[in-house]
Amino acid sequence: SVQYVDAVNTLTAYGVLGGYADGSIRPAADVTRGAAAKMVAMVATGSNPTTIGYYKGTSSFADVPATHTFADAVAFCVARGIVAGYGDGNYGVADNVKGWAVAKMVLVAMGYDAKAFGMEGAGSALNTITLASQVGLFDGMKADFAATEAASREECAQIVYNALNKTGVTKGNMNSDGSYTYVGSSAKLEDNYNT
Repeated sequence: SVQYVDAVNTLTAYGVLGGYADGSIRPAADVTRGAAAKMVAMVATGSNPTTIGYYKGTSSFADVPATHTFADAVAFCVARGIVAGYGDGNYGVADNVKGWAVAKMVLVAMGYDAKAFGMEGAGSALNTITLASQVGLFDGMKADFAATEAASREECAQIVYNALNKTGVTKGNMNSDGSYTYVGSSAKLEDNYNT
């Protein structure tokens, strides 16, 4: 049964979370990195498959052929800095996604720069979990949720759902050391749905 009812219902209504051929949602099923990229690409575009489709036939990774189901979503996310591969030329499209990795994707979609906020390299999981907690992406998660473990469909849905009404950040002025100042934004991912 579905534990995160509001998240699953909202994202299903928005076209972000789809069912299977048998009509089920399979809320406890693990999510692959490819499917997570598709969820985040959908919410970042207001579920506009045309925008994601601009990337059809492109791929930056050996394990994501241009014909792969998630190739356009992964390419969209790469172009927006939302995802990166493993550094060996592969994305891990069929690997299970960890909760913190979904949170990182969502945070970047909200305007947080992965490098500037320490969500790349050493310490990236810890830094992402800390920032996601501060922003409220893990609000309402059940006691058995661990951001360092594979995330289920409904856990991913809850993280994305939590982000819908949170304000993001935008890149501000460049500092003398070459870094940027980030300032709060009034924009929300939910704005992509004109709600």
